[in-house]
Amino acid sequence: MKTIEDKGKVYQIGAVYEFSDDGEEWCIDRLENINQYVTYPYETCPGDAYNFIRACEFSLGTITEAPIKLKHGKCYQGL
Repeated sequence: MKTIEDKGKVYQIGAVYEFSDDGEEWCIDRLENINQYVTYPYETCPGDAYNFIRACEFSLGTITEAPIKLKHGKCYQGL
């Protein structure tokens, strides 16, 4: 995964972060680029730019295969 350094911290391009214009209201998106020479340096995938970035303080959900439900009293054979 490509990384980029900004103000002594390393960020992962394409990773999910929280972004804000004012540091109070935050939205979640993927980091596309950091342009250190503009007022809103943190660019997201849809082309929006923000002034602040922080790591997400939660874990994202996962999708896994559901276990096969077995019926009591039936005969099964593994593959």
